[in-house]
Amino acid sequence: MFMASRLQGFRRRCRATSVQSGDLWSIGHLRKAQCRQVWCEFANTFRNDSASVLLNRSKRLRRVLFLLLALSPQAFATGLGSYAHLVVSDSSAPPRNGVHVTYLGTNGYQFESDGHALLVDPYFSRVDFWSVALGAHIQPSASRINDAMRHVKTKVDAILVTHGHFDHLLDVPVVMSKTHARLIASASSIELVRRLPDAGASTGDPVKAGDVRRIGPWKIRVLPATHDRLFGKVPFGEQAPRQAGPPQRAADWICGEPLA
Repeated sequence: MFMASRLQGFRRRCRATSVQSGDLWSIGHLRKAQCRQVWCEFANTFRNDSASVLLNRSKRLRRVLFLLLALSPQAFATGLGSYAHLVVSDSSAPPRNGVHVTYLGTNGYQFESDGHALLVDPYFSRVDFWSVALGAHIQPSASRINDAMRHVKTKVDAILVTHGHFDHLLDVPVVMSKTHARLIASASSIELVRRLPDAGASTGDPVKAGDVRRIGPWKIRVLPATHDRLFGKVPFGEQAPRQAGPPQRAADWICGEPLA
């Protein structure tokens, strides 16, 4: 429709070209020159319109790529079964005067020493890709958490959370209730947990870069960190919760202040 109207205008302008002269060659020459000018204007307009369409398509494509890359690859997983060979400790017996490390998947780790344990970013639910991409309601998977708890100590001194994205913080309240652990995280991450319906009266200890905490045999020094950027932007990178209620969608689990 749009291109048809452009062509019709071009034809009208070519037909309207005339001169007051009997010189047929001059008339023809002028008609050609003026039509050539009109055609150049039409071509420039077409290029501008095409560039605008391509720009809009490029923006849409960038949004799609941003969403796909922003989602953790673990969103495609269905549980710990595919990673069972990775969920192992570094030895069968607790080391003397050392630290026993267990990898729990994604960014999750367990550190053990002298009968004490720390957890970092325990996340086992493996929310499916489409729930995240379509903005559906997400929640912890009780069955997957119970399955993963076989690799976790029943008594944990503290849970350290590096930032508030769902693949770091979503399962933490459930793990806290099972291990009676103390949560150490940024103020924004602790605020997300406090907004959950079943959050306890004391949900955690907010910290910032430079703080030091001593828990049992552990000395925890909080360091500043940065989150990876995609197309110059941190996924769900807000510093404070965007709504008053509890987090429900993946986008509600904001990054907040990243810590290490």
